[in-house]
Amino acid sequence: MNPVADLNVLCRLRGIYRDIDRCLDTRDPRGFSRASLELRDVLSRLRDLIDNTSVADITSVSPPMRSDHSQPPQRW
Repeated sequence: MNPVADLNVLCRLRGIYRDIDRCLDTRDPRGFSRASLELRDVLSRLRDLIDNTSVADITSVSPPMRSDHSQPPQRW
């Protein structure tokens, strides 16, 4: 998993959300349609990524599970 690619996806999703929100505020159907298609593309790619990611890949980047819940979890 590539942290830079992950950040790019999050930034792209944020931009799409802003576009959709703006289009809803201004009642811009063409802009909304364009942003919706872009969101569909990003979500399709995300679904493909999830479908093709193994449990071993996920556990290799996840923090270890702790049984001691007395302390708050550490942030990444």
